[in-house]
Order: sequence, then C-alpha cells, then structure tokens
Amino acid sequence: MIAWKLRKAGTHEVKPHAFGRTNIFPTYKLKAKEMSEILSDEIGVPCTKTDVDNAAKKTVFTPQRVPNTQEVRMKLARLRLDLFPRLEVTDFISGGAEFLLIEDR
Repeated sequence: MIAWKLRKAGTHEVKPHAFGRTNIFPTYKLKAKEMSEILSDEIGVPCTKTDVDNAAKKTVFTPQRVPNTQEVRMKLARLRLDLFPRLEVTDFISGGAEFLLIEDR
C-alpha cells in the first residue's frame, strides 16, 4: 500500500477497467476505499480503508519487505495481471527463501 500511495514499484499506472470498474483508466489514481475493496474482494488480502489510510501516512517505500512465499507471489502476480501492468514484483518480495533449514549465524 505504501508503494501504491507513493506511486513506486510500477503502481503508477493502472489497467483500464480493472476488475470491471469502468471508472479506472491508465492514469487514474485509485481512492483508498477502492484500493481496500480490490485487495479484500478481488485479491483475497484482508484490508480496510483504515489500513490503506494508515499506510498512506508513511513517506518511504522500503523494497523487498514482503515474505517470499508462493501465496504472496500468486497475489502479486494477480495484481500485476489485473491492476498494475507495470508492477515490479521483485521490488516487493524479499530475496530469502520461504524458510531456512539451518539457522543463519
């Protein structure tokens, strides 16, 4: 959400008529309520308008902070396919594996 608010990591352009919403066009700036509805209803990420509003207060996007799991990769791929065609998935997921078999020292 921080990347979206700051228009980073490929979130600056949206797919026209994404998720059947006729008001969305490439340079349209999604509202917080729309973003929360898309994440919750379309992507399956529980999110409220308050969550989006709180994330919007952040002023810096820190890349690679999302766990690199299959579920996360699938949800990011769906966002890229259906909402943000220029989404830079690698800017979100961490470089580490899903889990470590040996403790890092």
